[in-house]
Amino acid sequence: MDHQPPAKPSDPSSADTAQESPTFIEDDAMTPLPPYVTTARPIMPTLTSIELSADLVEQARLEAAVFNRSIEEQIEHWVRLGQAAEETPGYTLDRVHAALEGRFNPDDLSEGEFAIYEDLEWQASLVPTPEALAFAEAIKTQPGAVGYDEQDRYVRVRPDGSREVIG
Repeated sequence: MDHQPPAKPSDPSSADTAQESPTFIEDDAMTPLPPYVTTARPIMPTLTSIELSADLVEQARLEAAVFNRSIEEQIEHWVRLGQAAEETPGYTLDRVHAALEGRFNPDDLSEGEFAIYEDLEWQASLVPTPEALAFAEAIKTQPGAVGYDEQDRYVRVRPDGSREVIG
């Protein structure tokens, strides 16, 4: 018995329409789609679910917020760092941390260590220092200062101290 594709749902307005030729699924050219389906199925990323400790997920959530990543992106970042560390012969994280703290010349790091060093250095640059936070706090009420207010509106401080919504 031949397997037939499902028939198009009845539509009185299309009763006189000529039958379209079948469209094939991209990854299986022998499987015709019903005539009323005009696109091949979308390409979807392959995802896998795993169980992680609640503590690790919480740590990832906190770090992700600091670096503007999703929890998934943070965990993938940690995995890539671990992979790079394991694939680098003679690698020690102590050397990278020493270079970040200025106790070791970054030019003496291996290629893999240097890649991790650059990534960690870049991440650290995204975290404002206490001095930078204090400076931002001091100038946010000065005339001409711009930024986001409590309602996430873009505002400018007027000379009289009031705020003007500018965006």
